[in-house]
Amino acid sequence: MQRGILFLLFLLSFLTLSGQSADPSIELSFQFSSAEEISFKALARPSNWSSKTVVKLLQAENLKVYLLKAGSRKKLDFNYDGEQVVIPFQNLPHPLAHLELHYTLSKKYLEEMEAWHYLQEGFSLNAARLSAESTFNAQLGFVFPCFNADPHQWALNLITAKTWSISTPLEEDFRVDLNIETAHYYTSAQAQKPEAVYILAGPFKSSKEEKQLEEIAEYEKTEALAELSAEERAIAKMQEDFPELLAFIAKKREQNWSEKDLEKLIKPRKDLNQLYLKHEMLNPVLKSRSDFLNEQRIIVNSAKSLQQASLWQEEYYQISLGEDYLDAHLHQQYQAQLMQDKHSWYLFLQRYLAPQNLSLADTIKLTDTAISLSQREYLSTAAVLYKKQAPQTLKLNYQYSYPRKAMRISVSQPDSSLFGILELSALAINAGDSIYENFDLHFNLSDTVWWPLEGAPRSIYLNLRREKWNFFNLDEKRPEAYYLFDFSQSKDPVLKRKALLALLETKNANLLATVMGIAIDSGERELQLLALAKAEKLNVIGKQKLAESIKILAEQSEDVKLKQKATEAYKIIVP
Repeated sequence: MQRGILFLLFLLSFLTLSGQSADPSIELSFQFSSAEEISFKALARPSNWSSKTVVKLLQAENLKVYLLKAGSRKKLDFNYDGEQVVIPFQNLPHPLAHLELHYTLSKKYLEEMEAWHYLQEGFSLNAARLSAESTFNAQLGFVFPCFNADPHQWALNLITAKTWSISTPLEEDFRVDLNIETAHYYTSAQAQKPEAVYILAGPFKSSKEEKQLEEIAEYEKTEALAELSAEERAIAKMQEDFPELLAFIAKKREQNWSEKDLEKLIKPRKDLNQLYLKHEMLNPVLKSRSDFLNEQRIIVNSAKSLQQASLWQEEYYQISLGEDYLDAHLHQQYQAQLMQDKHSWYLFLQRYLAPQNLSLADTIKLTDTAISLSQREYLSTAAVLYKKQAPQTLKLNYQYSYPRKAMRISVSQPDSSLFGILELSALAINAGDSIYENFDLHFNLSDTVWWPLEGAPRSIYLNLRREKWNFFNLDEKRPEAYYLFDFSQSKDPVLKRKALLALLETKNANLLATVMGIAIDSGERELQLLALAKAEKLNVIGKQKLAESIKILAEQSEDVKLKQKATEAYKIIVP
């Protein structure tokens, strides 16, 4: 009876609180228990109702949902996937209506979540966030249901043992004596985000007594360390600083640490940089850690060989940083053309082959004529790249065939043992329209594809479609007519500049004089220098055409190098 009256008081207070704010509101009621599961009751009101109202709530069991409005209580249908409750409404509820959620969470699930800890007496919820060393990231909907990551108005109805103290960012409105227990009622002074709410409950001592106990414990620890030798202190500090790493290596060694083994780990090593997994190719996050070299010392000193140490090193960091940390770093190194280490290429190519259930060791199968084309393409690509440690350049040629009314596209590769696939995208520009097509060109098996086109295009653009594994570069032999079209018709400044650079290499003397004049008049220093370097290739007409422009550049340029090159070019034109 007493608890029923208490809940009515809480409900009345909560309705008053939530009716005063446009923020979503949550009231959570539960009683701490040591049973295998804990029952929760939550009252929730969104800032705005929708035809599909969504409540975040993780791993709830025995879930029931009701709608409270104007003194009535109606059971609702809902969909729940373990992460969110979706409640459909044909007619939107009244703005002051509330959802009532009943559910349980298993003790096993709570103990597996870092956000919840059972203390010797009491519990903590989200309290891990108070520690600067904690890696815990609060998840929306854990224990506290919520609507989103925005600030909510919070209320808490918690029944605990009378001797317990409670620490929370919420403010206590009142409490009710229930003989051997106490009912506490808390509300938030202002809206707070879900991850900001925490509870610490238990028979805690006063802060003064707690501080005194901490000081005594720290003093005793200092005294105990003072009695140890320098070697014993180093071992104690290592065990305190690297418990996860020591536990990982002990598991790999399949034996516990002895005092003699621990003594070996604190000794300095001069060969840390001889690891197969090189220091310079590790994730930058690792290299910036103050304890990075100490971790390397422990790994190297505990392994039987540098090869074993490198494998342990890679596995340990994949556990602590996530499986994809090395993939991301290797791709970054590859794209920046900084990957020179052979082991880096080994790891990179192993990841390239893994989705095909292949490895570099399988390259021995390349002598087997029975392997599939797909396997041959992957393995030969990996074998050549591992040997040469550089992307491979393929020569790309194309020519329009009027009899076949098709564009012939072909590639040639520098290594006869190299099989591969080029995923090409092609765009042909005609007088009135454009045509787009994708091709998969399996080179070595057949180095040519035919693209049906009714007439010769005015320009054509070929690009590689694959982005993740760009192991091939294209050396494109592009007709001069296409560059002329790009320069005269394209609205893309990058494409126009690329065309101008290509046309500066023309063997047509009349065309050369024209593009040199354009480059000199562009005002861009790099283009001007490239044009001036071509002065010797001009014919008589070209020299006459450009003499005045080069003379002005030689006399008026404020750039010392440009002035010098223009003067040299003018002497060639007018000896």
